[in-house]
Amino acid sequence: MRDMRHENLNLFLGLFLDTGIFGIVTEHCTRGSLEDLLNNEEMRLDWMFKSSLLLDLIR
Repeated sequence: MRDMRHENLNLFLGLFLDTGIFGIVTEHCTRGSLEDLLNNEEMRLDWMFKSSLLLDLIR
């Protein structure tokens, strides 16, 4: 996973385990997360984007 690099992927930096807390460390994403995009009611997503997103999710 460390060697995967693509403009549409958030860079994976590592994992940690501290006092029973497991965490994933990634590069800061300045454009926000997918959750931010989907929860933003002001953002209008066209059908082409929605279908592309669904196809990517099921692969």
